[in-house]
Amino acid sequence: MKNFILFSLVVSLSACGDEPVAASHDATIDVDAADSTPDVAQVPDAAVDVEVDLVLLRDGADGFDRVVLCCDGPHGTSWRKLLLPTYKGSRVDPGETYKELGKQTLQRLVANGAIRIAAPQYIPEGITQELGKQYYAEADDVIGSLCFWAITNGHTVRILSCDKDMMQLVDDEAGIDLALTGDGMIYRERDVVASLAVAPCKVPLLKALAGDTSDEYKPYKGLGEGGAAKLIDAFASGPDQGIGDIWANIHDAPPS
Repeated sequence: MKNFILFSLVVSLSACGDEPVAASHDATIDVDAADSTPDVAQVPDAAVDVEVDLVLLRDGADGFDRVVLCCDGPHGTSWRKLLLPTYKGSRVDPGETYKELGKQTLQRLVANGAIRIAAPQYIPEGITQELGKQYYAEADDVIGSLCFWAITNGHTVRILSCDKDMMQLVDDEAGIDLALTGDGMIYRERDVVASLAVAPCKVPLLKALAGDTSDEYKPYKGLGEGGAAKLIDAFASGPDQGIGDIWANIHDAPPS
């Protein structure tokens, strides 16, 4: 058994100009490619501005065998735009300084022993892509795939991310927890429930109902996370229950 940190580096490889180490859902991942966790203390202090909490990575790496940097694809567009064209539509170019710091951070972490895996090209089955465009999975998809792989192979995982969406992957039995860089907490299942009022496995349903401001989708006006959590608790708390069970019983919904 090995212990892994999956580190979501919030920088696209297209910004860094590097050839990626690509991974797919059925790829064989050489997790023994690095001999140790990286010495993140050697990363330039200025790179902290690239939306990564390297202090937390340094402290959290103790006791872990490998650090994996999960990155967006080298170029192209997120496959989610095929389903929702407005997905992350108003995010702006972060600028050359940000990109250069990201490149330095990525290079130094890899040089110090981290494993870099980039999101592969991906098109959902049954979806036709726009001619001439390339669509890629995202760093979060890489993290999800690696968590599945880790569970299958009996490894434990700590996810280091600033994204609360990663709470859906927390699994006490499988040994997967989340170090959320925004507050420095280590989230386990009870912490996810305390934060969102739903179990980790219900976080995707919570997001489907309440939407996500940062990703720019809001399917149901006036329904926030609190109301969505109440609907899930009332009508879809079972492991096999979902949005269909909520709509089938929506007239019995408790008042908000």
